[in-house]
Amino acid sequence: MKKNRITMAIVLPVLCTAITGYGNVETSEEVSVHMEETFTEGVQEGITGTVEANVAPVPEATVVNTEVPGAPVGEAPAPTPENIAWASIGHEDIMLYPANEDANNVNARVACGYINGRIVKPGETFSYANTIGRGTPPERGYVIAHVVGGYDYGGGVCKISSALYHAAMNAGCRIVERHNHSKPVDYYALGDDAAIAYRTRKDFRFRNEFPHDVMIQASYDETGYHLDILAPQANIPAPQPQPEAPAPQPEAPAPQPEAPAPQPENPAPQV
Repeated sequence: MKKNRITMAIVLPVLCTAITGYGNVETSEEVSVHMEETFTEGVQEGITGTVEANVAPVPEATVVNTEVPGAPVGEAPAPTPENIAWASIGHEDIMLYPANEDANNVNARVACGYINGRIVKPGETFSYANTIGRGTPPERGYVIAHVVGGYDYGGGVCKISSALYHAAMNAGCRIVERHNHSKPVDYYALGDDAAIAYRTRKDFRFRNEFPHDVMIQASYDETGYHLDILAPQANIPAPQPQPEAPAPQPEAPAPQPEAPAPQPENPAPQV
């Protein structure tokens, strides 16, 4: 009898487990999801930081000096535009727009901001239209201003492209593309300007054919706009000293007339 009770005590829990299962699986999954949602991003970062802080530091490797006495030193990194001494190789000034066209001055100054400091690499072609923004859209800072034949966004940017054309010419850059305005303008003679027109795809472009970088500098003040093409000063030939003119030699004194021969005193009377 005692043996039967022991058997029942063993078999009965097994049968109950087989019928009811090892807990509610669906409930376990819900608890798991709930636990994941309770860990906010900040808490997880805090835990990560704590774990990283408890990690024993790895001893630093011993640095071995591999320099060989007398070995050539590696080349210094290329200088950045900030620490290069630049000098102008092509300059052009142009007047401001009159007060009644101040919106044109707004656009001209916006264009200056887009091209100022632009580096043009050797062999690279600079596009004025692409740099200032094709169509001079208002989201780039342009306003409606006077243009040839009416009013449109970006009126005034052609004054800067025309001045830049002259600066590039003065610097010796190769002009790749330039167009006249359809009507004469008041700041350059016909043929000396550089029109920008997006609908007819007019652009001003020049190429840097120097073996070194060039940089565009565009500034303005109360006197007008100032455009420069700059080159690294190290690439500009230093002016050669001119030989000094020989010092003038003192002139030889003029020959003095010879004194007359002395006459004999009281010459003897002639017979």
